[in-house]
Amino acid sequence: MESRVLVVLGGSCLDAERMNRWAESATHLIAVDAGFHHLESVGKLPLVVAGDFDSADLGRVPESVTLLSLPDQNYTDFEKVLRWCFDQGFESIHVACAEGDLPDHQLQNLFSAAASPVDVWFVFQRGMGRIVRTEHGGFSVPVTVGGRVSLIPLGECESASLSGVQWPVERQSLAPLGASSISNKAVEERVSVGLESGTAFLFWETNEIVWE
Repeated sequence: MESRVLVVLGGSCLDAERMNRWAESATHLIAVDAGFHHLESVGKLPLVVAGDFDSADLGRVPESVTLLSLPDQNYTDFEKVLRWCFDQGFESIHVACAEGDLPDHQLQNLFSAAASPVDVWFVFQRGMGRIVRTEHGGFSVPVTVGGRVSLIPLGECESASLSGVQWPVERQSLAPLGASSISNKAVEERVSVGLESGTAFLFWETNEIVWE
């Protein structure tokens, strides 16, 4: 089976049912610091707990779980774990519990993911997200018809396309201080996205577990 890597951060936890479903579907569970407690809350143990350990109660981590100390304060724990995942040969990862009440962390998580060579997907309480790069080519994802779909540029993007939505984007230039596609609406069961150049963030509402 292809590796299904779920990295659990220390932000707001998914509800128990959603957290459990995602953890059950993964082949590799990696907790970042307090993310360990999110997995613990649904009775799951990660293979690895990584970070600088400033928010996890290490006394509750069993000896069977590997502790990966990443103390470099020049980088966030997420940045360090992204680098570690790349070094381990994980080409794609899913990241849960990246939401919360700290907008600086949420923004940094997006830009850290965009800067990483790893293909990063996000699991949110109300849906999913993916960093979109030109090397992905065009791709499509399953969505909830009538649900929210947004394509937000993280840099200058050229010939961006988004279809399967009420207001399609057709070979358009997007920019962080210019045009984007926010709060679009899915009109088909899959939406397709592509870029000729640049990096963007795709968000879509869904209850499905998508590893593709």
